[in-house]
Amino acid sequence: MSYKVNNVTVIDNDRNISSSGIVTVGAGNTRTIIDGHTGIASVGLGITMDGNPGNIRIAGIFTAAGLSVPVNIVSFDPPNGATNVAVTTTIVITFDSLAALGNTGFIHIRNGSAGGTTIESFGVDDVDFQGFKTLTITQRAANPNGFSTDVFPVIESGFIIQSDGDFVGLNTTGAETYSYSTPNLQLGDNYEGGIYICGSGGTQWIVAPDSTQVQRSWYSRADAVTTANANAACGDWFVPSCDQLRNPGWVCRTYWSFANKMWTNSSRQNTDGWYIQRSDGVAHPHYRNRTYAVIAFRTVSY
Repeated sequence: MSYKVNNVTVIDNDRNISSSGIVTVGAGNTRTIIDGHTGIASVGLGITMDGNPGNIRIAGIFTAAGLSVPVNIVSFDPPNGATNVAVTTTIVITFDSLAALGNTGFIHIRNGSAGGTTIESFGVDDVDFQGFKTLTITQRAANPNGFSTDVFPVIESGFIIQSDGDFVGLNTTGAETYSYSTPNLQLGDNYEGGIYICGSGGTQWIVAPDSTQVQRSWYSRADAVTTANANAACGDWFVPSCDQLRNPGWVCRTYWSFANKMWTNSSRQNTDGWYIQRSDGVAHPHYRNRTYAVIAFRTVSY
């Protein structure tokens, strides 16, 4: 059964409202109005929906197309405000809805503030985005030498995208803030796969752990690199030259076990190798088939 008003069907036999005019349900602040002329529906005082292209607007909350809601962060690891975080920790950021990596923008790991010195930068090809919701940033760069660093990961707009609304960024203007701090690096600390013995001129010197020392002739000195890589597979360990073994090796002997042995190195003179005397750091020639202590070094830029 249909219902007509002034010979115009307003409710058809299938109970559909078919009038092109205005339908009002309820009254006052909770009324619902459907305007057949403009295609706009209003619910209460603050919600409107139009048919072009299906926009919903909620006063004071959001305006979006077709219930579009921008992607947001739900968790950080390390947590926001965490302290004593390892220098090269892996950062994991989880979002509340499915998204994708964009084709613009970068992630910058910055020192001291969101606008501070960049420690390291990542493009979209340098990160992992598992399940379209979990962003993993694997850091490689070390802290600036000797400083307790407040770390600010900055994600630029356009790095994370979503059809319902792109991610606005992290630690950028108008975006959410996030930071953590790393410990103050001291000489003698376990660091970057070994022992931190010296930092100067933008270079940090690392000696492999005591457990990786070997007793070898000059010819077999590379075994020290093999044992160092077996302990910490950094890929850039090397046997120091005679000059490097003296400085920073002997000069910074307080911070590692130099004083316990006589050490050979990668240098040679004619048919001889060189060893460094533990008592005074003086280099002396030796037959290359004689056995001395050998240990690997590596350097890290900051």
